[in-house]
Amino acid sequence: MDRKRIFFLIPVLNGGGAERNIINIIKNLHNPDYDFTVVTGNIGGNLESELGKDVKIINMNRSTILGLFLGLKKVLKQEKPDILVSALPHMNTISMMAKSFSFSKTKMVLTEHTTVSSLSTTARSLLKRLVAKIILPNLMRIYYRAADKIICVSEGVKEDLSLIVGKLAQMQVIYNPVFDESILNLAKEPLGEDQYIFECAYPVIIAVGRLVKAKDYPNLLNAFKKVLAVKKATLLILGEGPEEKYLKNLVTQLKIYNDVVFLGFKKNPYKYMAHSSLFVLSSVREGFGNVIVEAMACNVPVVATNCKSGPGEIINNEVNGLLVEPQNSEALSSAIIKILQNDKFAKSLSDNGLERAKYFSIEKSVKEYENVFNKLMLN
Repeated sequence: MDRKRIFFLIPVLNGGGAERNIINIIKNLHNPDYDFTVVTGNIGGNLESELGKDVKIINMNRSTILGLFLGLKKVLKQEKPDILVSALPHMNTISMMAKSFSFSKTKMVLTEHTTVSSLSTTARSLLKRLVAKIILPNLMRIYYRAADKIICVSEGVKEDLSLIVGKLAQMQVIYNPVFDESILNLAKEPLGEDQYIFECAYPVIIAVGRLVKAKDYPNLLNAFKKVLAVKKATLLILGEGPEEKYLKNLVTQLKIYNDVVFLGFKKNPYKYMAHSSLFVLSSVREGFGNVIVEAMACNVPVVATNCKSGPGEIINNEVNGLLVEPQNSEALSSAIIKILQNDKFAKSLSDNGLERAKYFSIEKSVKEYENVFNKLMLN
């Protein structure tokens, strides 16, 4: 019997949560009936090396919206995959349009990783706000109904999407595949030249994620300045992105440049998490929040903003982490100080957090994705 061909659309092989989710599925879904191919807009990116040699990569060599649409339309017409899995609202919409215009019989699985209604609040230009607020939602209402399956990464994302496209029968929640033993092993790796950050007598607070508006690092930096008025500490930020220059300027303006370290993207953030006293997520928008689970897996206490979806489904407040109001630096600083000043409380949060992280196992989520693929192939 011929193996069923499942294509995964990843515009760029960089380290975002949606891209990481797809990589984890490909690496851990061991089914001899399936053959995996990654379709990408451009080759390269920090996740490419994580794909096995048996995973075929189709490089469309396209980066614009129109280019990706035309490239994917061609791929669907020529390659005729059995299933195409895409992620994020704009790529999901492009995928459905490409299927429609190519008259493809490919089964379409859309994965939704964010609250679409809040995209416009973090858009970087007037045009992007217009697209996020009006154009994209209207296109989604037209095309999402024709999808064979819509997988939402949290109940909050599903609820938000339902307000835009309606409550569709093909919607299902599958939490992201995050936890496995590899995180624990990577957390034990030596820090090398970055060991100096943790050799001071002060606690290290860590934040990990792309330097984009949605992560609201200004809120964290303002909260950290308030923390420094009470307790000496170091803030370590791992990640890169378009807000980097602005954030470094803000650090200078706040006069906290001696206490904040930017290390850029790190392929293994877990060894830094494991040596830190506290992990903080300050986002105004999340779909799920992989990094919260990753920090919990590293046995680090977590403080997170209780944004529209994600953190509140992972964290049981005061039990395995602390939840605070988004865009409230006073609340965020108070939560950080509460943990830093109470070792017993911090240990309780981190121990309970480790147990909570195991619920979001790669094995469990990948099995749910496999069930989705199996049912689609039966139909």
